[in-house]
Amino acid sequence: MKALKTLILRHFFVQALLPIFLIEISLILTLFLLNSYQSQQNKEALEGITDQAFVEIAHQTAMRLNQHFSQAENSLKQLTETSESFLLMRNQRTEQKQNFQTYHGFFQYAPPHTSQEGFHSFSEPKSTTVYTTNVQHLKHYDYSILNSLLPLEPIAKSIVETEGTLVTNVWINIDKQYAFSYPPINPYRELRPNLDVTKFPFYYSVDPKHNPSKKTHFIPLYKEDWAIKNGELGTYVKPIYLKQYFLGVAGFTLNVKEIASVINHLELPFEARAMLIDENNRLIASSSPAAIKKDLTSTPFTRCIPSRWTITVVV
Repeated sequence: MKALKTLILRHFFVQALLPIFLIEISLILTLFLLNSYQSQQNKEALEGITDQAFVEIAHQTAMRLNQHFSQAENSLKQLTETSESFLLMRNQRTEQKQNFQTYHGFFQYAPPHTSQEGFHSFSEPKSTTVYTTNVQHLKHYDYSILNSLLPLEPIAKSIVETEGTLVTNVWINIDKQYAFSYPPINPYRELRPNLDVTKFPFYYSVDPKHNPSKKTHFIPLYKEDWAIKNGELGTYVKPIYLKQYFLGVAGFTLNVKEIASVINHLELPFEARAMLIDENNRLIASSSPAAIKKDLTSTPFTRCIPSRWTITVVV
């Protein structure tokens, strides 16, 4: 009986069932390895597809943002050409001396108002678009320049108030004496009567010596403490010429908040976030301000480099 049991175990279980058991084990291991390999392949393929998708997202985001910068540059070119045309015909402008009054050392555009009694009365303007510095008495030439700047207000207003624009301020400086600004400013509170803008980089950086090609320049401001406080990214500046004679500078101020608004309106999938950073990886704007710290420690899928800054997309 004992020998029979031994025979059954040896011949039936060992010789018959053991091979089947080993085959089953090998099949299970093979399936496991194949599944693991396929999972890894699927993971790599998914990562590749995701990476390609975010490469395209970053590229498209950079292109859309660059369109806003290009629009600002084109608008500045149009403003400069228009101002040059007005200044070229400055001698044909009516002097209208009564429209300029001196307040706190500045001659400002302040036309008289007709009172209910029918009299012309003057009131100190809270703000103005056209004003002078370093001028004690206005002469014919002064009036011709100032009256040539006045018609630019509707153009500047349309540029600043256009939906989606990055421009928050339009300004023109003709030498150190004449200026235009939109939105209007209060020179007494914001400036000095003897202010010499020709000593500032935004002015002399585009003069014939520093910019003989007459190109538009971008001057970054966001690295300055005062600019950060005001939310200013920088300025586009372009020279104004009159018959090959350097006359002054026109400029646009670009605001970081407006750029952040543009980024916030981007439709990014998978709860992704977009950041605008400079060449030193300094954060300028993020589509998710509450996640800035997380954004800076995340690994970006890709970076698409426009002309001056980098668009980084993270998820």
